[in-house]
Amino acid sequence: MPRVVIISGTVDDDALTTACSHFADPRFTVTIIAPKSWAAKSVSPAPATIVLAGPGRDHLTDQQPRALASESWKLWMRYRDDPTAKKAVDQADVIVALDETAIYTGWRLARQLPTRIVSTSAATARGEFDAHAGAA
Repeated sequence: MPRVVIISGTVDDDALTTACSHFADPRFTVTIIAPKSWAAKSVSPAPATIVLAGPGRDHLTDQQPRALASESWKLWMRYRDDPTAKKAVDQADVIVALDETAIYTGWRLARQLPTRIVSTSAATARGEFDAHAGAA
């Protein structure tokens, strides 16, 4: 069963629901890693949620690039220190860095796990997965 991990620095219900919809096929297991809990709404299958510990802001509107870099670094550090999140990523076939805060974490994971599909777009990640699965 293919495993998908979606990493999000902000918890935007619409963006997460849209990302999950690309993997709504029952053969996928979807896990969301976010700094705040998220309740799956109308998503099939319902994803598991790993809530990262530590302080963090929910939204990054109108912030300077330096503040965004700080939030990106904080998300990486929170992920790195969370054994449950690390285990989910270690078992993942596809990793989606959903928002601008999560891109740094996605970039680091792509470097550490070169055999995994890592993308900033759920649609692109699904296409790559389907292409790899079709080639195998």
